Amino acid sequence: MKPITIKNRPSIGEARSRVAKEVLVIREEVKVPERLLVMASGRHYFIHTYGCQANVRDEETMAGLLEKAGFQKAKTEQDADVIIINTCAVRENAEDKVFGQI
Repeated sequence: MKPITIKNRPSIGEARSRVAKEVLVIREEVKVPERLLVMASGRHYFIHTYGCQANVRDEETMAGLLEKAGFQKAKTEQDADVIIINTCAVRENAEDKVFGQI
């Protein structure tokens, strides 16, 4: 892997004063195998998220992938076929909540 070299770093003042123009986000399209589409059809998922905003963002990503595969979001964990407990190991409090939930 090549090392990354940062040649030009703006000051905090310069960074704050920037106005975002148009941002182009390119993501690779996820191709869901037919076998998974058949398996997920009619099934439901439920995600418990503990921790920071990054964990919430991860939940959104997982939900999008599950829905693309054919799962539907369950209203309660009792209605779910798949339950995901999402947290980080950096924050001890979030990790303790997960172990308590299990």
